[in-house]
Amino acid sequence: MRARELTGLSPSGDEVLWARSVARSDAHLLAIILSLKCFQRLGYFPRRGDVPDVVTEHMRRCLDLAEDLQPEVGSERTGTSQHQLVRERVGVACPTPAPEAPGRGSSGMRTDPMSRFGGTRQGQ
Repeated sequence: MRARELTGLSPSGDEVLWARSVARSDAHLLAIILSLKCFQRLGYFPRRGDVPDVVTEHMRRCLDLAEDLQPEVGSERTGTSQHQLVRERVGVACPTPAPEAPGRGSSGMRTDPMSRFGGTRQGQ
């Protein structure tokens, strides 16, 4: 990713304040900001392993968090709750499940999540 693209992913002060108000720890803060910014950029929630390391590192720097801190969702219930908070924040209703289309995942989105980030994951 280019530096300009990363800058476009930087959370605003208002987004950081909101995320800090709903996060229970720094690891949850990182996870919810990643969810918010990825959802805003991609229109869906990618799996954690599908988010490029450079994006996670950029968010850590923006939030002034430890370099080794990993985003943590915790339980499936917490992840679902975080996704709902993000949807509410951006004003999107939870979609109803649709049948899976050929070449697309169960979300109906492209199976190549990196195409909208403008590249591939590091190491590929």
